[in-house]
Amino acid sequence: MEQKQPADLTTSAGLLRGVWELHWSNSQQPWLKPSDRLENLQILDPEQGRGCNLLRLRGPLSAPGGIRVQAELKVASSKRVMVWFLQGGWIGPSLQNYQQLKLMRQVQQSTPAWLDITVLDEQLRICRGNAGTTFALLKQNDLALSTFLMYVDSQTQLEFASNLSQNRRACIPFDGSPSSASAGVQQQR
Repeated sequence: MEQKQPADLTTSAGLLRGVWELHWSNSQQPWLKPSDRLENLQILDPEQGRGCNLLRLRGPLSAPGGIRVQAELKVASSKRVMVWFLQGGWIGPSLQNYQQLKLMRQVQQSTPAWLDITVLDEQLRICRGNAGTTFALLKQNDLALSTFLMYVDSQTQLEFASNLSQNRRACIPFDGSPSSASAGVQQQR
């Protein structure tokens, strides 16, 4: 499928936008595997440079929230999306007349992660991560981006901005090889 229908983000990056559910993974990590009891969602908005991963219970108990990792994204080449994780933790329910409960911490990340998108259409995305894991995700058109994506607080954005700009400079221009991102960061140190 990857050879018959290769992704090209220079012409189809807009297809990344949406809520994607993990349906297959070769990872051994339990949180990176599909489950009958858990929804493993990846929410992407590359036009706004935002995304998040969300692991939550299926069914009526999904509303209370789950484990979330928020990220900043950048399409770096025809196949690669660079990922800078901002913060992660537990997001609780939104209670009427109360602010949403959350226990979030800033993520310490010295080099960006990346995803190589190998197949992409309106329904299916196959990608490989920087740790070598392959994922197959299906788009969930019944779920809205605005339900899941939230802006991080301004203090986190300010603290992260200088590190992010250094990481981006280290990764661009990008030659597409898995090691070029980390090699660029190593040269800056």
